[in-house]
Amino acid sequence: TVLEEKIEENYEREQVKGKRIKILEQRAEDSENWAHHNNVQISGVPEGVEKGDIVAFLQDLLKNTLGVKAGNCAHRALRPRPAPEECPRQIIFKMLRWQDKEMIIRTAQEKKGVTWNNSRLFFNQDFSKDLQMRRMEYIPIKKDLFREGVKFILYYPTVLKEFSIEGNIMNY
Repeated sequence: TVLEEKIEENYEREQVKGKRIKILEQRAEDSENWAHHNNVQISGVPEGVEKGDIVAFLQDLLKNTLGVKAGNCAHRALRPRPAPEECPRQIIFKMLRWQDKEMIIRTAQEKKGVTWNNSRLFFNQDFSKDLQMRRMEYIPIKKDLFREGVKFILYYPTVLKEFSIEGNIMNY
């Protein structure tokens, strides 16, 4: 009947719209992550130690802890200042070149723990909130792989590559 045909047409149109919305959401997230491409996120720096000039503080911090130069633009994570007993906000700073960002993260990983004024610092790539949440889903798997002594890498955006003892490479 005509009514059934109209219902079927509307259903098909809604399916196409849903697929298009999903594609646009993925493009928007990719654009956001690309905007974060040169950013480094530092966790563990106590609140207020930068005394107003966060860029000068970071340049000094990175020179003293990692022996590298910092970027020219930085800010604390955009959320309310935490209470003294809570974890401090992350510092996000932009490097002019992605190679510099990679060098900072690699240098921090090679040092296997960076401390400054009795605070342990963590250096990570800056991802969108959605991508951070998706990557966090892999934490239990990564812990199990680490415990078993299996080498692995979590590639962008969320591709876990496992290197088995037999030399096989498995993607998840």
